[in-house]
Amino acid sequence: MAVPILKRALATNSTSTDTIGCSVPSTTVPTGAGCFKLDQNFRDPGGKRRLLVKPFGTDAADEDIRIVVEIFHMFREQTDSGSVTSIYIPTTAAILDCNLGASKAAADIGSPKLLDADDRFANVIASGAAVTNIGGETHAQVTLSTDGDVPTATSAAAVIDTLGATYVKFHFSIDGTAGTNSASANCLWTMI
Repeated sequence: MAVPILKRALATNSTSTDTIGCSVPSTTVPTGAGCFKLDQNFRDPGGKRRLLVKPFGTDAADEDIRIVVEIFHMFREQTDSGSVTSIYIPTTAAILDCNLGASKAAADIGSPKLLDADDRFANVIASGAAVTNIGGETHAQVTLSTDGDVPTATSAAAVIDTLGATYVKFHFSIDGTAGTNSASANCLWTMI
């Protein structure tokens, strides 16, 4: 069994303050920054079918980012003439409201730089109020201790069921839902 390796959703952190605009059904294969083809092996009963998402942003602790995780299922139909039409239908799998903690890279890491010294991982992830995929398995790891304090030197992860999707796309907004907004947003992800 292969060990999952985390990947960056964006090569360069997003600094978007715009409203997140999700996709519409299209015959065009999903592409663009933050979009990935999912290689799912449904013949393997232990195959990877869920996304592990670790949000991070650049700036100070206690700032907020929002991530929308969109998945695409392919719909195919064959006409009487034999031609096949494929349509990619998007679903909002999760809306994640993330608060950045104190956990960050000790310095600029990697060459080229993989993590910036100011990249802080989210220590709290909450589902946004508008999560539309209520059938999806979304776990937001809040990491609360027994006395109610939130550990700051840790990082949280969300696990999202792909529901058999063929593509995933990550959208980012630094207009957080509470507190102050981060200077940038990104996430690490892998199939598990």
